[in-house]
Amino acid sequence: LSIRDVAEKFPENIKANFTLGVISMQTGQYEKAQERFLKVLKSDAQNLDAHLLLARAKTSIGDSLGAIESLESALETLSSEETKNAIREELASINPN
Repeated sequence: LSIRDVAEKFPENIKANFTLGVISMQTGQYEKAQERFLKVLKSDAQNLDAHLLLARAKTSIGDSLGAIESLESALETLSSEETKNAIREELASINPN
């Protein structure tokens, strides 16, 4: 089965949704990427990469404030100090304008 088929047949499949989100980012489909990363985070709120890529997708469509809000929310959700530091670094790189 293709990755898309797996995601459609098993919508809760984290790996398929994450992979499709990455592909959406690579092809400039940032809104679709957001949807995929939100699905991943619904099942796995501790997924650092999904948090970071969701913020980058939002930034790519010009929603810097949404990206900041998303990352600030991630800081409340994540438990590891190492992952929180990665989120803080990403926050520092976003221009809120």
